[in-house]
Amino acid sequence: MLNDDLIAGAGSSSEKHEYSYIDQDVKNGVTYWYKLEDIGCDEKTKLYGPISAMPVKKDGPSEFCLYPNYPNPFNPVTTISYDLPEDVYVELPVYNVRGEKVTTLFKGNQRAGLYKLDWDGTDKTGKIVSSGIYFINITSDSYCKTNKMVFIR
Repeated sequence: MLNDDLIAGAGSSSEKHEYSYIDQDVKNGVTYWYKLEDIGCDEKTKLYGPISAMPVKKDGPSEFCLYPNYPNPFNPVTTISYDLPEDVYVELPVYNVRGEKVTTLFKGNQRAGLYKLDWDGTDKTGKIVSSGIYFINITSDSYCKTNKMVFIR
């Protein structure tokens, strides 16, 4: 199967650039062959490859988990880690002590796996929140958990 998707280039730059492509449509234990075609500004092409790859599924998480954020208390940034044992729709809103939603760090479908994301103490408009206690919540169809975070300005 050919993939005609283009990977955006850096134009005519003299600096070294690295490019990557993630094939989302693979099966475990099957060997896939890839070639890369480079199209220059002069429209000349150069082929690289072929190279082979065989995906092997790593052992992923066996259950949902929202870990305590680190550092806590924090300023200016804290890291939130969570595990998803299955592909699922997930939401990660942040609430203040009055129960008002401050921002949403992620909302959408995610594949099973281990995740980390950062919160920089800003609300949905990008404004830095005041010092205090905040709550990170993770919700999916079958899991819900809330952790307390302390932001210090």
